[in-house]
Amino acid sequence: MMSSITAAARTLTDDSPQLLLRGYGFGDRIWRRVRAGARSAPMGLLGDPTIFVRGAEGVEVFYDEDRVRRHGAMPGIVQETLFGHGSVHSLDGQDHRHRKATFLDVAYEDEQVERLRPFLAAEWQRELDDWFAGGERSAYDAAVGAFGRAVMRWAGLPGTPAAKTRWAARLAQIVDGFGVPYSPEYILAWINRRWSDRHAQHLIEAVRDGDLQPERPSTRGPGTAIAPACCCLRDSPGSSCRTACDP
Repeated sequence: MMSSITAAARTLTDDSPQLLLRGYGFGDRIWRRVRAGARSAPMGLLGDPTIFVRGAEGVEVFYDEDRVRRHGAMPGIVQETLFGHGSVHSLDGQDHRHRKATFLDVAYEDEQVERLRPFLAAEWQRELDDWFAGGERSAYDAAVGAFGRAVMRWAGLPGTPAAKTRWAARLAQIVDGFGVPYSPEYILAWINRRWSDRHAQHLIEAVRDGDLQPERPSTRGPGTAIAPACCCLRDSPGSSCRTACDP
């Protein structure tokens, strides 16, 4: 009896509906429960008691692997759409560090940022030319297309500009739709996540099998195309890369 009362009380005081309705703005409501300047506040999330944290101390706690476990912590409605399965956000320990290093080693370099600049400038100019010619795309849609095509060219991915624009729009829709599970937009985000994962998998397998040769922009400045580099990364610590990816 007591457990039923406790469960009912948690349901009535749960903050999940406010998170869905208010989005990022829901935090202001949580902080009103504690004194000014506090770095933590109690809340309820998906039926469980939860601590809401902020500041450097909160970040340190969040990244303390002895206190926080990522695997299984992410709500299914988010993992199924925004991040997908096996993402760095849901891994722990060595698997997490290995996957995170994958991104840091390949993309977080000054020379890679510099190599991206001309691609982005060219794609923004493409959007501007379209506007001057009477195009009616919104600024948001133009930004999605310009950034999406630029990053895909930077990564050495194949495809026409139109195909890259469509894929960029799918990825943007995932971000727009993942947080509204009560809307058809969420179903579309789920579909786009599945399509994007499958498409990326096919590209990686084609490169590893030697059926596809990504662009290697040796004549476009310093750096290495991201696609061949990512296709050659090990799936997990200790595993080996297929020889078809070797330079």
